[in-house]
Order: sequence, then structure tokens, then C-alpha cells
Amino acid sequence: MFEADYVLFDLDGTLTDPKEGIIKSFLYVYESLGIAPPPANDLIRYIGPPLTRSFSALFGPDRVEAAVNFYRRRYIDEECMFENFVYPEIPKVLSRLKLSGKALFISTSKIRLVAERIANRFNISQYFKKIYGAEFDNSLSDKDELIAYILKDQKIPPSQAIIVGDREDDIIGAKRNGLRAIGACWGYGSRVELKEAGAVALASKPDDLLTLLLPA
Repeated sequence: MFEADYVLFDLDGTLTDPKEGIIKSFLYVYESLGIAPPPANDLIRYIGPPLTRSFSALFGPDRVEAAVNFYRRRYIDEECMFENFVYPEIPKVLSRLKLSGKALFISTSKIRLVAERIANRFNISQYFKKIYGAEFDNSLSDKDELIAYILKDQKIPPSQAIIVGDREDDIIGAKRNGLRAIGACWGYGSRVELKEAGAVALASKPDDLLTLLLPA
């Protein structure tokens, strides 16, 4: 068991499975830029990291701004964000953790207002003290910067906090801020990715978090 009064959760791939809406929006970007897309499965590895980094790798630095604008048009304006679902065990896990007295937060590279809309739509916002994410100018999109902001805003001692996430960005961001991190292996990062990034434990399924975070 890891003692922690504060638990930060990533959103995409950790609380919800956003694959359908994100991949559709990626394919819309390719179409809008006039570029032939790769197979949809080749884009799965870009779920999680900040959009600007992913689009720089996919389209080149000169096309990042246009790509982000096209993506947001499809994902936000046309509500692809709701082509998404909460992993079935997650509400029970969040409820148990909150009832135990832990303060829960969402920490996502996704736009904060979008994360709030998703959490509200799928009825999980009730479990969180506050939802944190990036702004439309892409500030706070890097996990290390975002986690530092949360710690300062909530006056959280790093030794009393832990983050749960499915990609190396979550684990590395936690380490750079003195937090421990648990890898969520049901998401989009591999066990190897999470372990090599420095996760203190790997959870194979959401229920495992209860064993890791609550006394027996």
C-alpha cells in the first residue's frame, strides 16, 4: 500500500477510453491538410501526449497551429469528445477512494474546459475536488508544468501525493515534481513504457488501485 492523501488522475486512457473520438479527429486533420492518413491503429500511440508534440511529429512544426485548429473544430465543436466512455470499474474505485478521505484531482493535458465537460457528461466530476488541464493557448499542457501548478495551487506536499496515469508523461511529470506514480496498464502506454519511466507500481486493472492505495 502507498500512503497518499492526494491522488491525481490522468483522464484519457486512465479514467476514460477516448479512442474513437480522438482517432476520428486525427483523421479529420489529415483530410483537412490534404495528407493521406496512415492506418488508424498507427495513430493510437499519440493518445495522451500534448497535441502540439504529437502534431509536430506527424505534420512538422510548420503545420502544428493549423493541425490543432482543425482538430479542435472536429473534437470540440462537433463534440467528438463525447465519443468516449468511462472504464467500467472507475466509478466504484473513485467512490471508494473519496469515501476513504482522499482528495482526488484530474490532471490532464487535454483542454481544461473540455475535461470538465467530459467529466460532467459521464457523471464522474462528483468525485473530484478540482479538474486541472491545459488552456487554449497550450499553457499547462506538459505534465511536469501542470503537476507543479496543481501542487502550488492546492498547497499539496509532494510526499503526500501520488499520480495515476497510463503514459510516460504522467510518470516523468510526477518524478520531476517529487511525486510517486502508478502506471495504469489498461490505457495506452505499455507496461515497459511505464516501468522504464519510473512508475513505483503497475495496476493491471482499475480495481488494483484499491489494493495499492487503501489499507487492507
